[in-house]
Amino acid sequence: TGHALAYYNRGVARGRIKNYSGAINDFKKVLEINPEKASAYYMIGIAQLLDGENNTRFTSTHLAINSFSCAIRLDREYARAYYMRAYAKTIQNLLVSAIKDYSKVIEIDENYLIAYIRRGFLKQRLYKNNHGCKDWEIARKKGSREAAEQIEKFCTS
Repeated sequence: TGHALAYYNRGVARGRIKNYSGAINDFKKVLEINPEKASAYYMIGIAQLLDGENNTRFTSTHLAINSFSCAIRLDREYARAYYMRAYAKTIQNLLVSAIKDYSKVIEIDENYLIAYIRRGFLKQRLYKNNHGCKDWEIARKKGSREAAEQIEKFCTS
C-alpha cells in the first residue's frame, strides 16, 4: 500500500542521514503493513550494521545477521541479503558460514564479483596455501581489477 511505501522511503531517507534507529522503526512499520517485504528486513539489517551508537558492535552484527536471515527466508534468491549476511558473519568471525553465504551469492549471480573476492579472502585467511586464488582468478577473468591485485599479491610465486 501507499503507507508502506511512504514508511520505506522515509526509512531510506533516515538511513542516509545516519538516523539508524529512526530508519529501523520505519522499516518495522513497513513489516507491520506487509510482513512479506523481504527488502524491509534487508534494510533493517543494513541499519543495524551501521548503528554503532545504540548497540555494541557484536550486538549490532548479531541483530543484522538475524534480519538478513529473515529476508532470505522470504526470498531465497536475494543475493544482496546473502552477501550482507556473509559480511556480518565475517565481522563475527563465523568464517566457514560466511564462505557458504558468499557461495550462495555466486550461485544466484555468477557476476557478483565482490562475492568471489570476499570469499577468496576468507579462503586465504582460513586455509592459506593460495586457496583464494581460484576465486580471484574467476573475478579477474570477469573484469575485476581488485581480483587482479590480489592474485599479484598472493598467488604468484
